[in-house]
Amino acid sequence: MLRLIVVPISVGLVITFWLGWILGVENFEPEVIYKTEYKTVSETVLIPQPIYYTVEKEVEKVVYQSIYPRQFEDIEQFRAWYEDNKPGIFINADPTRNDCDDYAEYLQRKALTHGYLLSSQLVEDGKLYGVKVSEDGYHMGNLLMTKDAIYYVEPHPKKFAITKVADRD
Repeated sequence: MLRLIVVPISVGLVITFWLGWILGVENFEPEVIYKTEYKTVSETVLIPQPIYYTVEKEVEKVVYQSIYPRQFEDIEQFRAWYEDNKPGIFINADPTRNDCDDYAEYLQRKALTHGYLLSSQLVEDGKLYGVKVSEDGYHMGNLLMTKDAIYYVEPHPKKFAITKVADRD
């Protein structure tokens, strides 16, 4: 049945163009019966944006905090900070993976995220600046500088210790 429809249509087109040629119409164009119209459709898409509010309130004292890392004021401030941020026991299938340098680096990064300076410190022969701070030969801990003194910090939670190694001028 499909052939019966296709054959008359194609024969009709040939006859139409043939008649146009016989009648001398050079640019014969068939009449457009159906034309597709396109419409431009716009859609509003909501993108979440942060909304900022201005809140006014009275405060007793305005404290300006630097965006640069700062030192701990004293050893008591560090102890209080450490109690809130001390590392847990690192557990790994490879026991050589979690040792002193991993705990020192963890504490150093944690301090930096809170805006404090706390460097990692390598200890040779268990001494730092001539002060015995570790039983191990080579060991890694943290160096804490306050406004008055320099301390060595053993960062492992089971061995946590703070040893004063020098006064600051």
